Amino acid sequence: MYKSLRWIALVFCFQDFTAFAQQSNDPVLITIGPKKVTVSEFMYHYKKNPVGADSLTESAGIREYLPLFINYKLKVLAGESRGIDTTADFKEELAGYRKVSAQSFITDKKVTEALVREAYERLKEEVNASHILLEVAPNASPEDTLRIYNQALSIRDRINKGEPFEELAKQFSKDPYAAKNGGTLGWFTGLQMVYPFETAAYTTKKGEISMPVRTKFGYHLIRVNDRRSSQGNIQVAHLFVRVPGHATDADKMTAKTKIEEAYGELQRGVPFDAVVKQFSEDASTKNAGGVMQPFGTGKMLPPFEEAAFALKKEGAYSAPFQTPYGWHILKLVKRIPLLDYEEMVGYLRTKVQSDERSNVSKSAVIRRIKQENKFEENKTALAAALEKATPLLADGKWQAHE
Repeated sequence: MYKSLRWIALVFCFQDFTAFAQQSNDPVLITIGPKKVTVSEFMYHYKKNPVGADSLTESAGIREYLPLFINYKLKVLAGESRGIDTTADFKEELAGYRKVSAQSFITDKKVTEALVREAYERLKEEVNASHILLEVAPNASPEDTLRIYNQALSIRDRINKGEPFEELAKQFSKDPYAAKNGGTLGWFTGLQMVYPFETAAYTTKKGEISMPVRTKFGYHLIRVNDRRSSQGNIQVAHLFVRVPGHATDADKMTAKTKIEEAYGELQRGVPFDAVVKQFSEDASTKNAGGVMQPFGTGKMLPPFEEAAFALKKEGAYSAPFQTPYGWHILKLVKRIPLLDYEEMVGYLRTKVQSDERSNVSKSAVIRRIKQENKFEENKTALAAALEKATPLLADGKWQAHE
């Protein structure tokens, strides 16, 4: 089965590889089972993974790499003989490797690193904004897209002339919460909004209205209400008394009495974890003294966040406050400031490569490839192809038929 192995080993031991390779255009180097490995295939793998980089001669480096290459090929053959390459798990894992590997070819490293740095700089600041959303389907016609864009411009003009933003949000916005909150989004920071929206929010001055911003949801008008430095993350302990949405007046009074009784115990000096164990209805934290996972801006209901970040000293606790879910008392466990760039760069790079920002890097690669290859778009041919295409084109599965 491996009849060529001894012969090829002798060749590498006593002959210069270059002279051997010149014997034919692309000779067969190794035969393993039904598969033949040519000189060009071997040299491709060797140059991609040279293990003898410190060797004095190339032939010495090749001799070091040859046993590793043979073992690699034997393992592949053994796996194929057992049918491993046909299993669903293998195919799924291989698809994942291909996707990860492809990233290096379809992304521009300089652009990606600039986006990573931009994301970190935005994490240093938090923005309070409101918006008006006008829906536009991703596949909307140019005519419909222009119509909605012009509508957004008209609304923006009305706001700038003095009409209340909140009233126009209630009238026009397709955000389901706009009717109640007048388009208010509250505080957020980098990596929490879709990238075009985030960019508009971070580049619009306080008190001003952005130009219409297109996202996958439609066109947005964004008003920046305020800005502040990052608050970082915070960890609190939570004492919770539930008030169901269908609660009767008597149920609401019972809950209020219970939270006041718990607060009274705290004021008398009873340890927070003991009061939590006696009164709290938060099943996920009750047995841990009420301690929650750390969170930052934009992760909790605004009243909850405000009460948490208002606590300045570790061990301090809030007065009872209410949200749509019930009554709460919070104790500050610790504050966690924004990490240094070097500590976050790996996490940020993963986030950048997995959200809409990656399209910026991919677009840079496409532009470069077009320039290098002197690409010119034939609009007539493109229109004719798109006219015949089906929705499968978007998934890369459409095939042209004459």
